[in-house]
Amino acid sequence: MKKILVIFTLFFSIGNVFGQANGNLNYQNGSQMIKGINLRFNPNDKLILSVKGLSNVKADSYVAIFNVSQVGKTAIEVNDLLNARTTKVETALKGKTDINFYVDMLSFVPIYDFEVDKKIFSKTYNEVPKGFELKKNIHIEYKNPAFLDELIGICAKSEIYNLVKVDYFVQDIEAEKKKL
Repeated sequence: MKKILVIFTLFFSIGNVFGQANGNLNYQNGSQMIKGINLRFNPNDKLILSVKGLSNVKADSYVAIFNVSQVGKTAIEVNDLLNARTTKVETALKGKTDINFYVDMLSFVPIYDFEVDKKIFSKTYNEVPKGFELKKNIHIEYKNPAFLDELIGICAKSEIYNLVKVDYFVQDIEAEKKKL
């Protein structure tokens, strides 16, 4: 029973020691943190208050990024197949206003398969070129947030299903910061 009492006493006293050390450190640095607000005391009797805030601002434009990958036997075949898919999306978006379309390449790598050589007492695996894999990103900028549903349908018709992310942009971010 005495051992348990000693262990509990040590356990609770250690927590108080670390708390006191942190309090002294904050006092020496001249700063104090209270619920996300950082208070710093200047030697000139000035109080400096820095606050981290969040403002919910309506975005001016959006950029949806779709990832496309294509596999084929030759480099020309892979490029032609992928360009056909991206061109189909681009032509579907031609009549729309306030739409910007950009395609960038991520990777172009060969794909290998394994060929088994069977010998009398062993098996060996050799890499044999099988084809190529091409990956690209499609960036589509638009203004109306409701257009994303239609955009997903347009891309799905071209067998483009991987929506990576949607970025939100505000034109005059400095004015919004001043409001905050």
